[in-house]
Amino acid sequence: MPRITFDARPDSGPDFAGTSLRHGDPVDVALVEAPPVMLAGPVPAYPDLLRQAGVHGRVVLEAVVDAAGHVEPGSVVVVASAHPAFVAPAQQALLASLFRPARMGGVAVRVRVRLAIDFVLRDGRL
Repeated sequence: MPRITFDARPDSGPDFAGTSLRHGDPVDVALVEAPPVMLAGPVPAYPDLLRQAGVHGRVVLEAVVDAAGHVEPGSVVVVASAHPAFVAPAQQALLASLFRPARMGGVAVRVRVRLAIDFVLRDGRL
């Protein structure tokens, strides 16, 4: 079953430490007091041919989650992928997900996150 995880390493996005943010710029997830939390979202579809072949893999995406908890469509960037066929289902699932927004100073903020989606079969099943 595909699994989604956050990567909150300081190098997961631009380094904003020691700089003043322009109004509306996304904040790096490592700098917020409360990171976004996925509340709902579809399970990414496992590509049939890869499932039949028993291919496992990971897709790493970067995206901006806005202050309302939605992923901004133009912000999704593929950082890495074990197989090109995993990319579209991972992107579609991420774009259809809803998050509790990140908070900084008690205020919901746009945040740049890095997410890993693992496509793993167990006993030939999702």
